[in-house]
Amino acid sequence: MFGLLCQGFQINSMPLILRRPILKSLLDAGVRIFRYTPGFVHAKVYVSDSQQAVVGTINTDYRSLYQNFEDGVYLYKNLEVIKIEQDFEKTQALSEEVTLESLSKNAYGSSSGWLSLFL
Repeated sequence: MFGLLCQGFQINSMPLILRRPILKSLLDAGVRIFRYTPGFVHAKVYVSDSQQAVVGTINTDYRSLYQNFEDGVYLYKNLEVIKIEQDFEKTQALSEEVTLESLSKNAYGSSSGWLSLFL
């Protein structure tokens, strides 16, 4: 399974509006997306095949990958990878799954008006 856990709480709605087309593309491709709503998630964690993981400060954008000095730890066939994966699953269980239907609603509860341009 390929899953993505993203921030559920936003101070303002603009980041959610701007990321909506990307989330829609991922949903269309079969990626399961979860919004962590109990609190704030700022972690950057990547797990693959239960054998490798990256944990660090690295955002997946141009600035973080090429301009800023970001750190990450790569783990391969390490017991910590399993613990990281288990933590993801626990956090996922506390999260709300994003669907195409829930994504079609804008920050104000409908998909009408100028905000629908971003859908």
